[in-house]
Amino acid sequence: MLIHTKSSRTNFIDKSEGTTFSFNDTTDSKKYFYSRVAIDYFREKQGTFAKRNEYILVSEVYKLLDKMVDAEIKNPDLILNGPFYDCSETNQMPSTDNGFTSTYYLDTFYRRKGLTGNGPVSVHIFIMQNYDKMVKMMISYHDKDSLTFNNLFQSIKTFKWNE
Repeated sequence: MLIHTKSSRTNFIDKSEGTTFSFNDTTDSKKYFYSRVAIDYFREKQGTFAKRNEYILVSEVYKLLDKMVDAEIKNPDLILNGPFYDCSETNQMPSTDNGFTSTYYLDTFYRRKGLTGNGPVSVHIFIMQNYDKMVKMMISYHDKDSLTFNNLFQSIKTFKWNE
C-alpha cells in the first residue's frame, strides 16, 4: 500500500521548465541562495495507498524507499550520509467534521555531494498518502544556505489534504 512504479502521474510543475528557485536579497547578483521544491501528485484506484491517518512501519517499506532514492540520485557515489527514514505526523488542523485531523508522512532524508561546486546538499523526500491519492514532495538546499532556509523542511508540517 505504498509506492509502485506504474502510476498515473500529474506534475503540477513541468519538469522541462525546472523546479529550481533562487533567492537574491543583495545587490550582488552573484550571491544567491539555492533551494529546490518538486511536487508530484499521484491518483490511483481506491485503496492503492495507505489512509492518511495510518502509521507506516518504516521497517516494512525501507527497501521501496531505498529504490526511490536510487532513482532520484542515479549515482550512489554522490551520497554523503543516509538515506535515513522516519514516519511522522503533520500538525493537527481543523477538519470538515468540526474535529481535528492530521496526516502521517514518510520522510526519507540524505545528504549528497553538490553538482555545482557549492558544497553538499541536504534532501528530504516526503510521501503523504490518502487512500487513492499520494503526494511526493522533494525539498533540498545547499548546506551553505541552511540559515536562510532553516525551517523549509518543517513546511511539511502544514500539509493538509483538500477535502
